[in-house]
Amino acid sequence: MTTIPTDDSSTAVGRWRSMVEADREQTARVASQQAGGPGQRWSGGRAETFRADPHRVGDPNVDLIASFQRPDQTWLDVGAGAGRLTLPLALNCKHVYAVEAAPPMAAILTEQAVAAGISNVTLIEGRWQDVDAPTADIALCFNVMNFVPDIDLFIAKLNQHAHERVLVVLMKDSPMANVAPFWRLVHGAEPAQPPALPELLAVLWELGFYPDVQMLPPRYRVSKDRETVRMLMADRLGVVPGSPEEGRLELALDELLVPIEGGFAVRGAEWFREALVTWRPQA
Repeated sequence: MTTIPTDDSSTAVGRWRSMVEADREQTARVASQQAGGPGQRWSGGRAETFRADPHRVGDPNVDLIASFQRPDQTWLDVGAGAGRLTLPLALNCKHVYAVEAAPPMAAILTEQAVAAGISNVTLIEGRWQDVDAPTADIALCFNVMNFVPDIDLFIAKLNQHAHERVLVVLMKDSPMANVAPFWRLVHGAEPAQPPALPELLAVLWELGFYPDVQMLPPRYRVSKDRETVRMLMADRLGVVPGSPEEGRLELALDELLVPIEGGFAVRGAEWFREALVTWRPQA
């Protein structure tokens, strides 16, 4: 792996860091307006929106990741969240080590594992950059990297902890793509855009990794109901109850939400695309 200066915006690693830090500064500004202040991202029920049935069928992410599985394997799920992939994976392999930094997410993962009778999962609480994790056959990181500033160190650790393969799933477009229309109407400005797939590929190439890339089928981002969208957008935009921003958010919901089969989509939003980026570990 090549060492790249992380504070040089002329490098892919440096540009990645700049984009993440711009998003962090923006998030800190809006979080300071909220009643709970910074650090409340997964409070107020937001973590519950990531709960999913471990035995569900027809999930393209689960099906694709499962195609890399064998019963004798161990897996690392880095940024496991509420266990959306950890628990389905655990049904078809020897063991899964789930690394998760957010306590509300970790609590839901543990609760669902117990409820489903899944005992071959070990929860490791903390940031991937900080925890002491075991090596595994496969290291998986699902839609987490967008918010990691030290991307070179993060990738290096994934590479070092996988015996057979590293699997990374990341969105083609910025995770702010669906938030941006609301941001413009509520705050009257353009939001910062965290890095996504194009920036990740540039970083990997710069570091000397040449991965395989497989695009997942396009789909809409569908939210089950208006209240869930309102909660998520209020959190992401730092909207305080009773504020002028809350009134503008309600108007934005009226303007931007379109009913479709299964819930609501954002008017004018592009198809949601994710990519599976994989490579075999390198010395």
